Amino acid sequence: MKTFRLAAVSLNPKPADLRGNGAAILDGIDRASAQGAQLVLFSEGILSGYDLDHLSEGACAIDSPFIRPIKERAKALNIHVSVGFLEKSGGDYYVSQMYAGPEYWHVYRKCHLTEHEKKCCKPGESLHVEDLGFVKVGTQICYDSAFSRASETLVRRGAELLFTPTGHSHYASAAEPRDYPSALEHRRQHVLKYWRARAYEFSCYAVYLDAVGETSAGEWYPGYIGIFGPDGEIIAENCTGQEALVCVDLDANRLAYAREHWIGHYQALADARSNLYEA
Repeated sequence: MKTFRLAAVSLNPKPADLRGNGAAILDGIDRASAQGAQLVLFSEGILSGYDLDHLSEGACAIDSPFIRPIKERAKALNIHVSVGFLEKSGGDYYVSQMYAGPEYWHVYRKCHLTEHEKKCCKPGESLHVEDLGFVKVGTQICYDSAFSRASETLVRRGAELLFTPTGHSHYASAAEPRDYPSALEHRRQHVLKYWRARAYEFSCYAVYLDAVGETSAGEWYPGYIGIFGPDGEIIAENCTGQEALVCVDLDANRLAYAREHWIGHYQALADARSNLYEA
């Protein structure tokens, strides 16, 4: 890994509004580029608007005219971007995350599906490390990140940054008060329980990134952004509940130190005996 600048962008997508969401993504890329970002991250399904009730209208193929401008903007600005979308391939649907760069293109398909997703989408069949030249990224879309062995597998395959793009909503019935500050802090504490631990125990950088805003189904996306160091410390957060762009520098030396020295009370990667851990 080389030291680089990362931007995480939380947006309020509209269901099946590929044109409007795409314009907001391009604007986010431009703003991140203006701040010197080399990698710009967006959340799960952000291009399509993560709403499975509008799957057929919101899904698009990888050669879609709504994806092409994102690839072109990444190339023009010499920047790498990661954007979530609902993918249509033949007659099947996937929850996918694309990576586009000047000379890079790959699509990762979510491997671990929720019960709701299983009814309409197919799972991906492989974990993948994105080698962007300056950093290697392992992607775990939302529910993927619940499985620590998937995180470990990605790190052992070379990932230096674990990225969780999510569309993790908070649901409140019409009769409930909309206590957004409490819901946001609840989500923050939920993420901190395990995502700081993943960064710490696997000596890697980690990013958690949610969408923001209300949906027509009474759900609310808190928009939490958390960026964590390989020592488990919080580097940056966004807890406003509003659209945001968080830009930080990720230090290669910090990662190297965490992997070469004792962090806390153990050396997770150096001393683990994974051959003993099969059930």
